Amino acid sequence: MKKGGPDAATKDPGTGWLFRLRGIRREYGRDNGLSFVSGANGGSDPEVIEIPVSSMLAVVGPSGCGKSTLLAMLSLLDRADSGTIVHNRDGALTDYSSLYRQQSLRADHIKAHFAHIFQTTALLPYLSVEENLQFRAWMRGEQLDTAWFRDMVERLRVGRDSDLPPERILQRSPLDLSVGEGSRVGVLRALVGPQQVVFADEPTANMDTVSEAETLGLLRQWAHQDRSRCVVFVTHLLKNAWDYCDHFLVLRREGKRVIIDQYSR
Repeated sequence: MKKGGPDAATKDPGTGWLFRLRGIRREYGRDNGLSFVSGANGGSDPEVIEIPVSSMLAVVGPSGCGKSTLLAMLSLLDRADSGTIVHNRDGALTDYSSLYRQQSLRADHIKAHFAHIFQTTALLPYLSVEENLQFRAWMRGEQLDTAWFRDMVERLRVGRDSDLPPERILQRSPLDLSVGEGSRVGVLRALVGPQQVVFADEPTANMDTVSEAETLGLLRQWAHQDRSRCVVFVTHLLKNAWDYCDHFLVLRREGKRVIIDQYSR
């Protein structure tokens, strides 16, 4: 990135947090908004929320409490209407307000540091499965080894009911996959690249229990391969959070306030 851009960021090597939020509020029309404040273990200032560095971080809470809203703001897919969010990359600090001054800066930060897994497959229907998996690498001007994809397709059992070998599955259209298979391809695509954080919003909602366990296991393995990696994982299933995650953001809503309690294993 050019000198002076947001990734020429402030250095703060002593910090142990991944994201710091201060005074965050998201508006949804007149007199309809959510303010995010710190609860248990949050320090003396309720308006400051520090999310620590961890490998697998669960965001849990009842429907309508702001889980997806929080994830969208942290991952730069949505913008807070007030307050600040800072991303810490091993002491290099980037204030999100600097990224929103120019669309290309936000896109560059997402491409370099984040990946997303959605509840829907979000695959490009006019590309093959392999081309969808290669897409993030192409954005960086790279080409990835097909053997990696073949191994991952086997591990996540994509097409396991079709009796097709992985090479044939890679050439199929996403339109020929089941919803569960497409979801698993979306997970694989998110793990391609040097990103620090994978944001996963109910990534296993369309999977059977076997595929769910395999997928969450793969995400945990990816996160533990490098101490700087983190999966931020929204789920309604407390068992999944407990089985796979080491830090927990527990959201509860009181009127227009979203209170975030934090716990570690």
